[in-house]
Amino acid sequence: MTGFFEQTLTNQARNRALVESYAATGGPTHACAQHRDSVIDDLRTRCLNAGLLRPDVTTADLVLLITSLSQTVQTTGDSHPGQWRRLLRISLDGLSSRNPEPLPELAPPADTPGND
Repeated sequence: MTGFFEQTLTNQARNRALVESYAATGGPTHACAQHRDSVIDDLRTRCLNAGLLRPDVTTADLVLLITSLSQTVQTTGDSHPGQWRRLLRISLDGLSSRNPEPLPELAPPADTPGND
């Protein structure tokens, strides 16, 4: 998982226009997002099977993490290039199966009836 995240974020740091275009257009196309999610789900499954990933991490968690780290690449790119690597290490440590404390429960989406 470390290699995937490092390679993806390194590519984004080198080609910041890609992340900027996603921000301007609302994200990748539906087909691109499906492919990304499939790749990340396969990676998650392999890490789970190898005993490297805490069992309560979802594909959606990993997609959100890579998205937020992509924004960190954008935010720190000029002022603190490479600082995202530090945040990535902190994040990956939190995903490790060595952390037995359960993750907080997911709240239902804000637009779910009854959540007004």
